[in-house]
Amino acid sequence: MSPGPGTSEGEKMKMNLYSSVSFILFTLIALQCPPLTIQKATETCSSTLPLNDLTFNSSLLQCVEAWTPENYILRNTWSFILSAPDSSVFIGIGFSTNGQMIGSSAVVGWLPPNGGQGHTKQYFLGGKSPGKVMPDQGDLVIVNGSLKIESVSSRLYMSFQLTVEMPERAFFTLRDLLGSSHLRRGSQSVVKGSSHSMLRKMHGLMNMFGWEILIIIGAIVARHMEQTTAYFYGYLLLYSHIAIQMTGFLLGSIGIICGLFLENQTNANNVSTHKALGITILVMGFLQVLALFARPDKESKYRKYWNWYHHNIGRVMIILTISNIFYGIHLGKAGTSWNVGYGSAIGVLALAAIGLEKMKMNLYSSVSFIFFTLIALQCPPLTIQQTTDSCSSTLPLNDLTFNSSLLQCVEAWTPQNYILRYARTLENTWSFILSAPDSNVFIGIGFSTNGQMIGSSAVVGWLPPGSGGGGQAKQYFLGGQSPGEVTPDQGDLVIVNGSLKIESVSSRLYMSFKLTAELPRQSILYAKGPAGFFPSSPGFRLREHQAMTTTTINYNTGSQSVVKGSPHSKLRKTHGLMNMTGWGILIIIGAIVARHMKQWEPTWFYSHIAVQITGFLLGLTGIICGLILENRTNASNVSTHKALGITILVMGGLQVLALLARPDKESKYRKYWNWYHHNIGRALIILAISNIFYGIHLAKAGSSWNAGYGSAVGVLALAATGLEVRKLMNK
Repeated sequence: MSPGPGTSEGEKMKMNLYSSVSFILFTLIALQCPPLTIQKATETCSSTLPLNDLTFNSSLLQCVEAWTPENYILRNTWSFILSAPDSSVFIGIGFSTNGQMIGSSAVVGWLPPNGGQGHTKQYFLGGKSPGKVMPDQGDLVIVNGSLKIESVSSRLYMSFQLTVEMPERAFFTLRDLLGSSHLRRGSQSVVKGSSHSMLRKMHGLMNMFGWEILIIIGAIVARHMEQTTAYFYGYLLLYSHIAIQMTGFLLGSIGIICGLFLENQTNANNVSTHKALGITILVMGFLQVLALFARPDKESKYRKYWNWYHHNIGRVMIILTISNIFYGIHLGKAGTSWNVGYGSAIGVLALAAIGLEKMKMNLYSSVSFIFFTLIALQCPPLTIQQTTDSCSSTLPLNDLTFNSSLLQCVEAWTPQNYILRYARTLENTWSFILSAPDSNVFIGIGFSTNGQMIGSSAVVGWLPPGSGGGGQAKQYFLGGQSPGEVTPDQGDLVIVNGSLKIESVSSRLYMSFKLTAELPRQSILYAKGPAGFFPSSPGFRLREHQAMTTTTINYNTGSQSVVKGSPHSKLRKTHGLMNMTGWGILIIIGAIVARHMKQWEPTWFYSHIAVQITGFLLGLTGIICGLILENRTNASNVSTHKALGITILVMGGLQVLALLARPDKESKYRKYWNWYHHNIGRALIILAISNIFYGIHLAKAGSSWNAGYGSAVGVLALAATGLEVRKLMNK
């Protein structure tokens, strides 16, 4: 129904309001509606077992709901029947001594969707790559003729019998999912799911709902309900806009914090762009929150500038967020379901925005808003091309002196994409090929008797850019943790003459060598050198690596377990992040609040104090971490960095103490206190920014840290400059 010719402007606005609210209501309902699903047959332990050709009394069976999310039901005496939905996948049950997949044996079954004959086999799970999963092998003693699979009422039933006194711990697989449980008197407890999967999901969902879905809904509310501010509903919608945006900001902040924890736990090395964009979005979101306090009155001549800033920063933030979320889905290899789910939500919101734009019929603003929307939807996820290797890849080396088909393969250090191939090619001769990204660093592999670096021997190789392929590789004896205690051309590895070399193929380093040994040591260390550094003659001294890990390997099965990651890496990251966030971001934001928000008395004052105290405490934590780090690493090149940090800490402490000595506004000494407080604060900010960049340089943390922190400081500088211009214009 359209308004008639005699309808008043107020009535038109009300009808537009009702239509808009109805549209948004249906949009929200659409987002919350569950997707259409195909009904699958389910089963519980109370269901009657629909199998008629069992060779034993089914009343003897105990039953557990083995894997509730996938509706797996397990019945056992030591006759087993695994039941699962028939969803065109293979199903499997493995038995492990320690709850781990690697080294266990599994029974896997599948039934083709065209009604063909089902297949079941035992597999030995020697590793996580397909080449390490070997059919018709394993240590399960399966009764002959007992292993089969069939489909009944859209469910798969895989049955078998084991000859064993007590089965080991079991886990269940569907495609690439993994769960684990104990079998004991029919009771069960879930041991683990995919490593870091809960944290990864939390990171993704919080960012999706916070930065993107809620922020877009809040922007739609603000853009299309502003004409109703003369009514009660208009004020309600204004506060709804603020509430939605604040909720989105808080959820997004939680998502970014989860991402930082995830990076720290996984030592991921390919998330630098994703992380830098996330920090930039966080800073922009915080600036949008601060902009609320600097919002001029409607009658102010500066309101149009504030509107331009607030609206376009919001649009840019939405575009960056959509791109970064799709990029994060790509990095996390989350699959099409995440892309489709998130893309559908964005599509619905885009349709809602376009529909409301059509109702508004403001040509210039509509074209602008739709333009930004289309850019956001079409913006491809940012990707960085990296050459990777895996155990399923073909080895691109042609001059090997042995049959490469003999090589076993281990994904030795997944976060750094180190791949180790090895084989016993002759009696007491082992051939090794270590593959790693060619990222302008040295690479190393060490062999230890006890899992410790000190006392072990290592093979280290490097290929400087522009060397024309003339790489070098040497054996080193790791006598200690300082560079002077790492001695070149020494060690107890018996390397076959002429076998040690390194080359670069398709942006990857391949370091190969042969050892004379009955069995090489099983504790293996991997190291990645600092960016841009290469040992040179005459001393060929090494610098401290930027990352390392220690593993143990079973040369017969190819299975490997990680013993520990890079020493002090978490402490180093905590030191950097605490100082960046505390001294380098929050202190600056607190200063901006104090300088430009004084019209909101006393809110600005308490906000300033809260932000500065938080920044001081985080910075203090960062400095304490730095002192502990220096003590543990015996670093000899951090004296200037340390002196600047202590100076910043003292200045921060004086700023906190100055609060207690703050004179009244009417006091004649107040101007001197202001001069002291303001200029000490400015000097502190300058020193903090300089020292943070200097610390990044000392740690050789790479361009990602420089880019991330530089982006945050750049956005804060732009905000401060804009507010300064506004302040001067007001004068």
